[in-house]
Amino acid sequence: MRFITTRSRRARCLIQAAAIALVVLAAPAQAATPASRADDLQTVVDGIGCVDLFMYAMARLEANPDSGAFVAMTARWMQGLPRERVSAAFVDELSREATPQESAQLAEFLRTPTGRRAGQYIKASVLNPAGAKAILLPQDMPAIGAFSMTPGGRLVGEQRMGKMTKAVIDSLARSFNAQLLQANKVLAERVRRMAETPDDVRLSTDTAGLESVPPEYRDLMLAMAGFIQRSTIIQVRYSAAVEASPIDKWLSASSLTTSEGIAEGRRQLARLGASLTERDEQLFANMEASTQSLAQHMPATMMGMVQQRLADSLDMQLRFSENQRRVQQIIGRMLDLAEANLGRTRVTDGVLTFDVPDQQEQYRTLAVELKREADIEGEISQQSAAAIERGISRLSGN
Repeated sequence: MRFITTRSRRARCLIQAAAIALVVLAAPAQAATPASRADDLQTVVDGIGCVDLFMYAMARLEANPDSGAFVAMTARWMQGLPRERVSAAFVDELSREATPQESAQLAEFLRTPTGRRAGQYIKASVLNPAGAKAILLPQDMPAIGAFSMTPGGRLVGEQRMGKMTKAVIDSLARSFNAQLLQANKVLAERVRRMAETPDDVRLSTDTAGLESVPPEYRDLMLAMAGFIQRSTIIQVRYSAAVEASPIDKWLSASSLTTSEGIAEGRRQLARLGASLTERDEQLFANMEASTQSLAQHMPATMMGMVQQRLADSLDMQLRFSENQRRVQQIIGRMLDLAEANLGRTRVTDGVLTFDVPDQQEQYRTLAVELKREADIEGEISQQSAAAIERGISRLSGN
């Protein structure tokens, strides 16, 4: 399974180690009531304790700090599966791995008193090593040695049981991935709709389409959606404030030649400054609230990764804020220059001209700086849009 890293193989090998034990603990077949192929397979899975050993291995895998965030979440999801589903997965894989003769011989052995004790020993040797030795009786050992040479005894060797265990993990992980991918596609579509209707709070609270994923992952996705939606709303509100105070109007040449026009420009600039400050305060509050909410729905192993993504998002938003502050500072200097030259400026062919050449050059320099910051604003907006598209593509599995 691609999620199980080399460093986390120890947890997976617990089941394989248990399988090896049965080779040492095999016994000759004894008479038993004829059973169907399905009964034989189920007897083997139950007798070896596949489900218990699997759950134990997944618990160890989740707790292993080297597992990684996604592996830990996958292992936790597997622990929450109904035992019947895990058992059925082992039965299915065993039906492909074992011949009818092998499964019949092993099942027949596991139905005997010696076989039952051998199965108990296998589980105990992993789950409770201190008590494992007391399970087997001295008279069990000759029968165990003889059975280890039969096809049924060889079935439980490390290589074959390890292969079966890996196949079960892969099968269940594929199911988990399919559920996450489908849920991520639902969330990706919501992110697209948030840009169109950001005030629709249902987009970040509706659980429709997310029913099949683990509750903690569903809550995580909704918390992330809430962060994205609140960030979108904050930006939309600031953009509305900018549109309500059109810079082109109060920076027009005719406005900059009158005291009334300059005063109105300062009032509008103060409003934009207050809106930008409010935007930043809301961004930091959203970051803090989202971090606290996400911490309630994910393991500590994932928080570092998620916090970094939130920090990257906030960093891009604050880059926009810095750009807007520079824009506002330049505008303030243009207003100062115009006010200092009242009575010595005029509108010529729609262009503001100064009587003093040095003042005209200062104004031209400020206009160039303002144009440069406008270009930077466009670049940041493009980068932000591209980051959102990359996130949507990742969510959609593209």
